[in-house]
Formats: sequence, structure tokens, C-alpha cells
Amino acid sequence: MATKTSQEEQRAGAEIIHGAEECFNHSLTLLHDLGFPRGVLPLKDLEECGLVRETGYVWMKQKAPYEHYFVGSNTLVRYDREVTAYIEKGKMKKMSGVKSKQFLLWVPIVEMSMEEAATRNIYFKTPMGIGRSFPITAFMDEDEKSKVQIPNTDILKGSNRNNPIFSLKTLETSAASVSFIAESSHRLTPPSFRKSIPNPYRHQAMAVSFSDLSSAAGLKKLDEYLLTRSYISGYQASKDDLTVYVAIAKPPSSDYVNVSRWFKHIDALLRISGVAGEGAGVIVEGSAPASDAVAADDDDDDDDVDLFGEETEEEKKASEERAAAAKAAGKKKVVGKSSVVLDVKPWDDETDMKVLEEEVRKVQQEGLLWGASKLVPVGYGIKKLQIMITIVDDLVSVDSLIEDYLTAEPINEYVQSVDIVAFNKI
Repeated sequence: MATKTSQEEQRAGAEIIHGAEECFNHSLTLLHDLGFPRGVLPLKDLEECGLVRETGYVWMKQKAPYEHYFVGSNTLVRYDREVTAYIEKGKMKKMSGVKSKQFLLWVPIVEMSMEEAATRNIYFKTPMGIGRSFPITAFMDEDEKSKVQIPNTDILKGSNRNNPIFSLKTLETSAASVSFIAESSHRLTPPSFRKSIPNPYRHQAMAVSFSDLSSAAGLKKLDEYLLTRSYISGYQASKDDLTVYVAIAKPPSSDYVNVSRWFKHIDALLRISGVAGEGAGVIVEGSAPASDAVAADDDDDDDDVDLFGEETEEEKKASEERAAAAKAAGKKKVVGKSSVVLDVKPWDDETDMKVLEEEVRKVQQEGLLWGASKLVPVGYGIKKLQIMITIVDDLVSVDSLIEDYLTAEPINEYVQSVDIVAFNKI
């Protein structure tokens, strides 16, 4: 954060505007002059705005921090009470006060810029120099969308194709761009009405199929399929991605650009946050659906069971032994224990991890024992705390421990979220 002296130097000779309505109109004019859509900087309850024309330094001050969810890009962005930047045509750089949520962590955004006219994308850059592009339509209001023309190109350039972290590609064909807009509108529709509203551009909920993913021909087909897609089905990682991921024996060669991008992204998700989406279904030749295998097993079992036969001597003896074992277990109660590994994630790279761990270990319960810990790098200079605990099952609920203690006040000042990495009975 800038000191008072440096801040005064930055703002020397500035044009300053006060008042919510005046600042709102000023921000819209500023974005228009820079070439950005009106919704790309949705600040709320503005109190003060300033512009130093000589240097291009601007600031916008809100009454309070604000979080905004962009439906069109499926991202959550947090704006601090004050947002600053240096501006030039088609670009806002050296930004402060803006963070995007990625992989459960808040990542600073230091620059946003308009890419070449043909792509109609906005590129957002992080302090590490890497970033992510989104279609300009994701930040337009309805009036702007009605005036925009989708570019008539076969394939648009994606700037993050080889990025293993930000590997969610921008939609690269004009048809995919139309699909993206239709999907965003569909998400805004109340669930009770969705079935009655057709969406001709939505991905059809039908299984895709691939074969021999260990061969060059199989990987080539998958590479072509992923050219205009970020995932195997839909707009988020799902079980379909896991099915294909497991079918690929080793990391694909960089010759298969799209497969390599997708594989690295799914690999990163599995290591960091996991995959929860259901998917639309996918078939990989040589693999049978799990439900079929279970059904086959059930059929085999039915053939071996005689529902009306008399109890044999062996069955009678086994039944008596089970009854005796159950009676013995009732006399002596065994204390069940579990070993659990937790991932404790901070808010950002400025969180003091030493203090965070101290606060976590302050939580004490009967049947709870804190064990070894280590800091694991996540990215952008951010680390998470991985810590082991031993619990008595009848005394400690891990879910309650996380919700009522580790992510509640006052620890939530340091802890953003807690995930269970491993849970084993002792």
C-alpha cells in the first residue's frame, strides 16, 4: 500500500469527483474512452473518483469492499474499498485492489487489456505475468450486446492455450462464442423454467466416445475435440474428464497442444481442489460403465443364492459363530480412532502462515490431537498449511471442527477454507 507521501505525489494535480451518481457517470465515461465494456469494472456505492491526466493515474473509492460474480466468465472478483490503476488506450495497468478467485484462492489482478480487434477478448494478467482471456461479451450489458457483432472468423486465437494454471480456454470459434452467450443467459433463468425454454446452443447431454487413447490416432481425435472445448463436457470439470484422464497412461506429448493443456489442468485440479461435476457421460473403448459391472456382479450373485433351500450344517455353525462374536463385542467397546490430513488455505499471499498455524492449533477438544504439519506451495507465492490430526470418532466430528471452529471467528481472519485430504481409520 502506498504511503501517505507517495499517494499525495501520485495524486498531485488530479481532477477529483465526489458523489455516487457523479462518480458512476465518470467511471462509465472512462471505460468507454479506454475501449472497455461498461460491466468490466462494476464498482458499487462510489464516493470519490480521481484522474491525473498527465500520468494516467486513476482511483475509485467505494463505501465498502465488494464482491461481484460474472456469470459470463463464471468468475468471482473482489474489489477493495479503493481501486487504483494507470490507464492508456485499451489498457489498465499497475492495478491494485482487484482480486479474482482461482482454485479457492484470491489472486491479484494487476492488468487488464483489450486484445487484438479480431478476437474481441479482454486479457487479465496476474503478478506472475500469466493470465487469462475472456470474450468481451462476458462483461457487456444487454444494450451493448445488442449492438455487438460476432466476428466472422473460423478460429480465433487463444492466448492461454499452453498455460497449465489458467488453462480454461477462451471460446475460439464464432459458433462457440454464440453458445457461450446462450449458456450465460440460460444460467440466469430460474431453474423451474429451464425445462420449458429450449437452448439450441447448449451442449447436448449425450455421451461422447473415444477409442485407443494410447495411440497417436486416438490422441489426435481427442486433440481435435478439445480444440474448441475446455472440458470433455459442459463448462466445468466433471467425472467425464476423470474418465478420459485415467484412460491416458502418461502425460501427452506437447505435439497434442489441446490435450496437453487439458491434461495439465485436470492434473492441477486433482492436486488442489478435486473434481465434483457429474458430466454428461463419456465412453472410452475398452472401459465398461461402472453400473454395468455392478449389474453383472449382482447377476452372478443371484445365481449362487438359494432363497428357499434349507440351512446347511456349515451355515448354521457360521451363524452361531457370528452371534457369539456379536455378543462378545457388546461386552467390550472398542474406541475408534481416525487419522485425518487437512488442507488449510489462507486468504492470500499476505497472510502470515506462522500466525495462521498458531491460531489453528489453539483449537482444543476432548479426543483431538494435533500432529505434524508442513507448508505446501500453491502458486503466486501463496502456500497452504497441510496438517495432520488424530481424533476419537465418538468425541470429534471433523465436519463440525471445520465449520464451527477452523472457518469461524476469529480464525476466519486468516483461514479462507479447509479441505479434508485424507481420512483413515486407525
